[in-house]
Amino acid sequence: MNDIINQNKLFLSLFLMFFVVVIGLIFNNNHGDAVLFFAKHRTGVLNEFFIFVTKIGEGGGYIFCMILLLIIGFRTIDVLMYPLLGLLVMGFSFIAKIFFAHTRPLPYFRALKMVDELNLIDGVYVFGGPTSFPSGHTTSGFALFALLAFFTWKKPFLVVLFFFTAVLIGISRSYLVQHFLIDILAGATLGVAIALFVKYIHSKIKCSENSILNKRFTRQRKF
Repeated sequence: MNDIINQNKLFLSLFLMFFVVVIGLIFNNNHGDAVLFFAKHRTGVLNEFFIFVTKIGEGGGYIFCMILLLIIGFRTIDVLMYPLLGLLVMGFSFIAKIFFAHTRPLPYFRALKMVDELNLIDGVYVFGGPTSFPSGHTTSGFALFALLAFFTWKKPFLVVLFFFTAVLIGISRSYLVQHFLIDILAGATLGVAIALFVKYIHSKIKCSENSILNKRFTRQRKF
């Protein structure tokens, strides 16, 4: 695990800065202030952008990452880490949502008689009920792109790109009135932890040279 952490200091340092910033925002603002901030600053372009970004944290994101790894020459065993990642994300996110049972933003603001201030986006279904903590999309997004960054750690530009893609997925959940900041922070933390665990498992798997798990479908790039 020490080798994994040392190789991925860039991503983990960026995540630590993100964690500190969001903690600061949580403690210096009211519970729903981020949701209300985005509600006051909506534009048509931002609406379409965040509707697209939030979908990256769904099943299509896993397919994208698996195809990307195949194209750039990673092994079959590398690609197969993503189904495992997805199962862990779904399992831990589901259990946490049931255990904590935190209220989503819509019923929270409805109880405060402030729904009109949410400036809801036409065509976007806003979830209700006690399933807010943690944000599943954010968990998925950070797990997806943290693992991708761990596989491409020798390319700082890609690591930074993948990190900020994950951050945008998190932001999209508050912009679309689905989650509070604390849900996003918890989801991001859980996602990175799951990605580290999967990368650790990956590092312990030994494949013979002729094994199908060691097969590459394209010429390997220098990662």
